[in-house]
Amino acid sequence: MEVNILQTSLADFNKEKTLRFDVKFHSTFTYLVKKKDTVPLLNFFTIIDRKVNIGDLDLDNLKYVEIGSCNEYGDVYPFDLSNKDLEVAEKNRLLKKIQAGDIQKPNKYNLLIPVVRPNLKKFIFIDDEKSELYFTKAFLSLESKENRLSTFLLAYLLRTILFKTLVGLCREGKGYPTIKKEDLKFFYIEKDLIKKIMNLQPKLLEIITSNTKKIKKCKEEIKKLREEIDHSIYQLLIS
Repeated sequence: MEVNILQTSLADFNKEKTLRFDVKFHSTFTYLVKKKDTVPLLNFFTIIDRKVNIGDLDLDNLKYVEIGSCNEYGDVYPFDLSNKDLEVAEKNRLLKKIQAGDIQKPNKYNLLIPVVRPNLKKFIFIDDEKSELYFTKAFLSLESKENRLSTFLLAYLLRTILFKTLVGLCREGKGYPTIKKEDLKFFYIEKDLIKKIMNLQPKLLEIITSNTKKIKKCKEEIKKLREEIDHSIYQLLIS
């Protein structure tokens, strides 16, 4: 069982302006104040808020992604508002959200972090295909500064070695766990770790890229096999 011990002082505790009572957060915060051997995540990334003019959109031909239409592997299954099979009630629900301003269009190569339940690891890297989609504002959008650290790599770092730090910043309360834009200002990475990440970045990206290609190929093969099953069953039953 994991035990978290908090050691702090009134002076340091007074610097916590959000009045949170998350033990992991305060433990991390106190460590940063005392040790000073960390680097802010936002030294490498910028939070982007790319506004969308709703009046310029063709809402009947929009592909829109909610947190619930993503999975923990970064795959997205957008709602296609042009799809005639989409239930009227569902389409109206989505249109109401979009018209209320809950829509963003991230730039290519951005990384999306869910505001709600980031512990589910639904981190979305915006590649060529996803750059054509629109997303709910329930994602924070990060962009790399001068390509110092890859957002593609960050998606996997957040799933692994940086996961505990991210979850430690989550807010308590009715909607727990959630994370806000302001919280990322307190996201720090140990200097030794970030140096190691930067040195190993080419090798890490090579490993990720190689294996994601294999995964994509496997998915295509699985899709073909499923289609073959459906076709065989249909043909046998109508013959």
